[in-house]
Amino acid sequence: MDKHYSKELDYIMKAWNRIEKLLDAKNLGREIGYAMLSNYQREKNLQTIKFILHQSKVTVLLNGEEIATVETKDPKAVSAAIKEGILAIWLAPKPL
Repeated sequence: MDKHYSKELDYIMKAWNRIEKLLDAKNLGREIGYAMLSNYQREKNLQTIKFILHQSKVTVLLNGEEIATVETKDPKAVSAAIKEGILAIWLAPKPL
């Protein structure tokens, strides 16, 4: 395989790996969203979520308790993907 194709393939694989990690973070956000919604429906209490961004990880707190920590090279992108997953659950139409 020539070097040009090898570099392109390497670039594509790195980009795909990053996309997979963000999809995993979004799915984690959905799981957190379901937990928040279930908690809210059961207790009718305000649900507070907080993201703590470190240099190489994201910590997620729900109602002051740590519920997830994700190791990552890009904490901002991962926290945004988690938030997107949470919002997907909370903003989805609910059956009556």
